[in-house]
Amino acid sequence: MWLTLFLKECRMWCKSILFLGYITMIVFFYLTQMGSVDIPIKPEPGQESYGYHYSTKESDIMRTATDSLIQEYSEGHYITYPIGFYKEVRLDEEKTAKMEILLQKLTGIPAEEFKAIMDKYRDSMNFEGKTGIVYLVKEPPAELKVSEGITYKDFLDYMAQAADLIGKGSSYSKDTIVSNARVPLTYEEALKEYNDMIDKDRLSGAYARLFCDYMGILLGIFPVFFITARILKDKHSKVANVLYGKSISSITIISARYTAVCFMLFIPVLLLSLMPLSQAIYAGKTAGITIDYLAFLKYCTGWLLPSILVVTALGYLIGELTEQVLPILVQAVWWFGTLFEGTNNLIGAFGFKLVPRFNSVGNYEIFQNNLSQLIRNRLLYTLLALILMLAVIYLYDCKRKGIYGRNGKISKNSLRKSKA
Repeated sequence: MWLTLFLKECRMWCKSILFLGYITMIVFFYLTQMGSVDIPIKPEPGQESYGYHYSTKESDIMRTATDSLIQEYSEGHYITYPIGFYKEVRLDEEKTAKMEILLQKLTGIPAEEFKAIMDKYRDSMNFEGKTGIVYLVKEPPAELKVSEGITYKDFLDYMAQAADLIGKGSSYSKDTIVSNARVPLTYEEALKEYNDMIDKDRLSGAYARLFCDYMGILLGIFPVFFITARILKDKHSKVANVLYGKSISSITIISARYTAVCFMLFIPVLLLSLMPLSQAIYAGKTAGITIDYLAFLKYCTGWLLPSILVVTALGYLIGELTEQVLPILVQAVWWFGTLFEGTNNLIGAFGFKLVPRFNSVGNYEIFQNNLSQLIRNRLLYTLLALILMLAVIYLYDCKRKGIYGRNGKISKNSLRKSKA
């Protein structure tokens, strides 16, 4: 019975406009965002540049964050992303004075000398402006550095104070400061990153992460449209009144429908992943690299499937409770918040975000350092999805028994009619 109902649901989705629109959207998003799989170029000694990476060394974090804070202080404004959107923050006189004292402690420079250095720094800045827009053309070399007597713990405390002065969404909060140390790669570092991509990621792993990064954005919101549409279809066709009187169990009905929705959302993603996988296979053969053929399957299952499960489950529960479009509104708020929460950190620092981001090809070491976070994140949402589905089954059973139902005793009446 379960399999019959599951297949019936899948056939229904195959014919739906919503499903065709979903396929169109993920293909369009993939083609416009991800691009092609390129063969990595092995770095050679003496190159002008080897690119950049995000360092996890405490010394790099302290240096880059201090440089950034001094530059923003000297310009008189600070960049923040409080709800995901860019916002310039200008401090009042009191907060500016506190920031100045904080920087003096951070750099270990006395007040008078600090003021003289900052005046010289500002005078060296080269600004240009057109049509009312002024921008920094040339940044002078920074003379102020973090004091050698500052420990990493003290440094984090100072940065936390700076973040409090600036406000939410700055680059100096605890969660973002450790992942924004963008530093130039040396030849040795570039060679190690190249070797990691070839030997450990086997090329396909690096692109599978990027694929999951983009697809995760869509799968953080799309499932709720499917499950809401299914519930509303039941409501308008009044098929629920018939199902309430059937002998088939609630767990069979709910689990078959839920699994069918998740299956129909996940399969197109897996099929789409064959495109970058085939490109990786071709690139790997050309460069003599043995790729991981199962990389996309492993990453998609562990990374994307939990998002589908939890978004569908939450939408199902709210939908059964309200029989309205409220699940879409709730999910849109959650998706919007989690998506833009980490706009100043798109590589790692997964935390418990619904949409984990890793918008980079390579950076294998950073991914490995954050892998335990990602595993906890995905396990949590999988468990949450299971709990939510148990709640849906219980709720649906109550509705069938007339314990819970909108408009009074509709369930009991329907049950009596069915038995008659």
